[in-house]
Amino acid sequence: MCPDYTLLKRTLTALVLLTTVLTLFACGGSTDDPTAPGPDTTTPPGPDTTPPGPDTTTPPGPDTTTPPPTSSTLGSVIYELAIELDVNAGDDLDGDGEGDNALGGMFTNIETLTGSVNVNVALANNIASGILAVGLAWPGVEEPALGSPLSSAGFSLYVLNLVDFDGDPATTDVYKVGPGSFVEGTNIPKTLYPGATITNGALAAGPGSFNLGFPYYDVTMKVVMGKASVTGMATKDEAGVALSNGRLTGAVASSSFLDWINAYVVSDWCSCLKDMHGDLIDKTQGLTAEACIATPDSSACDEDEDGVCILFANQCTLIMPVMGAFADIDTDADGVPDSFSALMHLKAKGTTIAGLPE
Repeated sequence: MCPDYTLLKRTLTALVLLTTVLTLFACGGSTDDPTAPGPDTTTPPGPDTTPPGPDTTTPPGPDTTTPPPTSSTLGSVIYELAIELDVNAGDDLDGDGEGDNALGGMFTNIETLTGSVNVNVALANNIASGILAVGLAWPGVEEPALGSPLSSAGFSLYVLNLVDFDGDPATTDVYKVGPGSFVEGTNIPKTLYPGATITNGALAAGPGSFNLGFPYYDVTMKVVMGKASVTGMATKDEAGVALSNGRLTGAVASSSFLDWINAYVVSDWCSCLKDMHGDLIDKTQGLTAEACIATPDSSACDEDEDGVCILFANQCTLIMPVMGAFADIDTDADGVPDSFSALMHLKAKGTTIAGLPE
């Protein structure tokens, strides 16, 4: 039987959506604010006959009444983030002596099949527009002279979601810590690398884990990335710490995808789905077609407005094996790969990060 290439392209496009979101926020993102409004899906209001008030649709300008907050801790904001597409370019995460980068291989195949997907362009656009704001904090690291490399025999590197202080993505001098960056009720970052070192500028942090949550389509995705390490060259710039030749490697858990899919299909975004009362996917069945345990009715969905809901509902049994084909890291030692090895390149520049614990 000939494969349905149109269906395969649609499935892989859905994987682009999921894996792009995951890699965007595997190391944090400015959309972590749970109070941020989602798209307005209600009927547009009629003409406003009241006298015009302040224009609340215009992005806020710099706050000129409140002095910018300060921090005694050196800070950085990532301004370049790119997924490595070479499948052999990552760290050796499975101990076979070869580099591992299944996520890069997945994106390479997706771009080849669809001919229109470029995940790194999307990443660059999200950073430039302020949608994606990821920060690093370097508490306890001694501040060297301008342009000099940092050094530390041991400190705890923080990876944080950031919120732009003045709402203008063109300015990067001051950020606030995103509310989801810390374990609830504590001053402990969710993504923390104790024992990180810097030797004449060479950063070595990890392996450890990323564990961050962020809302996507108003549905929280809890991102888990194991065996994660951050390396690069750290130097002092005018605003904080610049990081060049940065690398983020690790294994992205498939559960980060699956939990989000299960939550998304029962959310208001997929209210068109009928007979959808529980999980679509049973994670205990692994990345297999058998894991799709529900058969929701998508006949009431609109293909343009509800395309993602339709795809998950109707093509779950195709999506799951495709994901399973790319998974390469077994994190729970059951003999079955459950995560995707990944390598991302990053660059950062100095900034002030307000809201850090003293």
